[in-house]
Amino acid sequence: MLKKVLILFAVLLILSPFLLVFFGREYEHKLSFFNDILERVHPGFKPDTNSTIKIVQEPVIVNESQYSNLFEPGKEHILSMPAGFKVNVFRTNLGEAGFMAFDAQGQLYVSLVDRRQIVRLIDADDDGIAEDIKVFKDLLTAPRGIEFRDGWLYVSDSDRLLRIRDADGDGLAEEEEILDDTLPQGGNRSGALRFDPDGNLLISVSATCEACLESDDRRASILRYNDAGESSIIARGVRKIGDFHYLPDGSLWATESERMGIDINDEINSITADSDYGWPYCFNDKTLYDSLPAPEDNYCANTVSPLVYLPGGSAPRGMAYIQDSRFPDYLQNKLLVVLYGSEDAALASRGFKVILIDPQNPGEKPVDCLYGWNLGGQKWGRPNYIITNNEGELFISDEYSGTVYRVIYEE
Repeated sequence: MLKKVLILFAVLLILSPFLLVFFGREYEHKLSFFNDILERVHPGFKPDTNSTIKIVQEPVIVNESQYSNLFEPGKEHILSMPAGFKVNVFRTNLGEAGFMAFDAQGQLYVSLVDRRQIVRLIDADDDGIAEDIKVFKDLLTAPRGIEFRDGWLYVSDSDRLLRIRDADGDGLAEEEEILDDTLPQGGNRSGALRFDPDGNLLISVSATCEACLESDDRRASILRYNDAGESSIIARGVRKIGDFHYLPDGSLWATESERMGIDINDEINSITADSDYGWPYCFNDKTLYDSLPAPEDNYCANTVSPLVYLPGGSAPRGMAYIQDSRFPDYLQNKLLVVLYGSEDAALASRGFKVILIDPQNPGEKPVDCLYGWNLGGQKWGRPNYIITNNEGELFISDEYSGTVYRVIYEE
């Protein structure tokens, strides 16, 4: 009898993906009987039952002008999100959509690493859909971080830091200044940019490996450039910074992807000048990594512990701080953080989503707010970076599908 039960259970495990296809995606959230099985086969399917926010499943809204090979007529893509929110495709077919920035006129710019471009997405009729796209700067190397200041767009471009601008108003950046062309090449993708309150430019430089000794001490660091263009290292031991964000209290928060390993967490750190965050010798809360001895005794005791611990492999990237009355109360003065995720299907439920963090209570468990791009390897998108505008809208870039999503709240 036991053998028959085990065989039946094994058959259910094997057939559960096909049962979903048979019933249709619109019935996924109704198949509660299979939820426990599906969580084994498709990690990340089950909603976060511990969330205090009401989560519902909604289709991504796709206007016919944005149809593509992925977003086809009659083909639904379901995301779980807080009740009252709506997500629509702002623009797709972009390539590897990365960092985003708004200019003084509220127009959205996106860096496209694979196309070596920075583009402007144009929503001339203000209907929440970018009906046009214009190349602002072409033939770059590998543009990543972008940030506007005083009419210039600052760009981290592989081993270069530069700034560009449209001086004659024709929509193209014909003026260019190289600020530094000696940055380390290769390694992990990074290059997040942010200006500090004093007008200095910060840029992240990633490590080349999981855990190793780097020959260039600018690796796994944050550099600060002053008005004269001189750079200095202000933070060390940060393996791969995804994004920076200054909070209203002046503190600088940064997402960091740590090395992969058993019980090694990804992190959100509070960045202070002349601090060491541990990599490659220490991880989590000042724990020494045995396979790479530290250069001195009690080295880890002098490193900075994370503010927020995230699951290893979640790969935190973009952040947005919410301080806008057009969003619900539970989002006010909170951080939304994109978890880019891992290619390992077993870790899918740790990433491919947007989470909510309370900066006043960083030790509290983050809340899953927007998810469903990857159900245990059934991937159709991959959120990357997030940004807010002055109109009460969120925008999320998707590297995998080449899409920018617009997220709005309707009471």
